[in-house]
Amino acid sequence: MLRRILIPALAVAALVFTPAAAPSGARAVPVLDPGGGGGGTDQGGPSIDSGGACSSTHTFSSGSTLFETCFTSDGNMVEFKVGVVGGGPFELIRSGAFVEGYALCSTAGGVSGFDASVLGETGFNDPTIAQPGGANTFPLTITRTTTDGRFSLKQKFSASASRIVTITMSVTNTSGGDLAGVKLSRLGDIDLIGEVFDIHNDFGLSTRRSAIVFDNPGSALTLTGTSRGRPVVTSVGFFPDNHDSCAPLAGVSVTGPEDMMAKATYNLGTINAGDTREVAFTYSGD
Repeated sequence: MLRRILIPALAVAALVFTPAAAPSGARAVPVLDPGGGGGGTDQGGPSIDSGGACSSTHTFSSGSTLFETCFTSDGNMVEFKVGVVGGGPFELIRSGAFVEGYALCSTAGGVSGFDASVLGETGFNDPTIAQPGGANTFPLTITRTTTDGRFSLKQKFSASASRIVTITMSVTNTSGGDLAGVKLSRLGDIDLIGEVFDIHNDFGLSTRRSAIVFDNPGSALTLTGTSRGRPVVTSVGFFPDNHDSCAPLAGVSVTGPEDMMAKATYNLGTINAGDTREVAFTYSGD
């Protein structure tokens, strides 16, 4: 069984702001200074990884009906906290090595970029964040471009008291030519009630459009590709399998208990130069 190792965060000397001028309604994003000897966990490209830090936190209700979620400045959902009757609140993502993120691929370029929060990122430039209502409010839009010049990726986030997070992702071809075999993945390392570090008690299965990780008995968190006009492949597997690509995880059903991840990958087909494809993912849990 794979055991996680928590790595202490590196100290950083200073914070600087992205130098690019922010568009109307956008705010500058603080990033770790890459020249001060500290640095983040970026594994390639100019962007410094957010390291799983919450940049925008959203809380609904309290007590047994509590729901709280948060997003990093790079667009990772790194908290899914729920209240339950007679206990809690319990965290379904933000425990152990909390991993959630995305990958963008094509036939010509392979993996143009991925971001898996605390497992690192590569291939994306610094984000631009639009949050016109101020900190910790919706609408929240995070836009990034790939360092290979092929894509722009826009993520729009929303959440509700019914414990559903919706992430609408738009992929624009900025390469100047048509790109075939474009795929967009979303992946979450699901850490359910009672699981800490190397104690793994999860089971997994996937349906036509959803990947589900659950305890037996206990909680469940479901990742769904909700854009029915686009083909999507869902899968479940073991941490940290294929967190850095658009490839599926182990399969449609994984016998536990183990440390499980859920993944959904859209096949966007060929995107012509300048065109955009938009799809949506949801996380729902209890």
